[in-house]
Amino acid sequence: MSAAASYQLDTVRLAEAISQVQLHRKISDRRLAGEAGLSPSTITRLRHGQKPDADALLSLLHWLGHDVGRLFAVANGNAPAGDDLATDHPDGAGESLAIGGQA
Repeated sequence: MSAAASYQLDTVRLAEAISQVQLHRKISDRRLAGEAGLSPSTITRLRHGQKPDADALLSLLHWLGHDVGRLFAVANGNAPAGDDLATDHPDGAGESLAIGGQA
């Protein structure tokens, strides 16, 4: 019997992806938080390496342009071949984001 896969959120990479879109759009943390439906303190905590709760993570991924349903398919091994979770943000700032990896 094989061991279950373990996944971890890469908060550094998530924060980098958020920063890339922010720089492209020239928006503040406060505006980002408002657009994502989060508090500015949530963004600050993420930048300091703290993992967001599930609701905040889903909001951030949606804000980044990820299809959240596809993320669950990827985690379960149901993604199409070659799917690397690359996103096309509506404003043109794309980022490939590794949500987790086997530990």
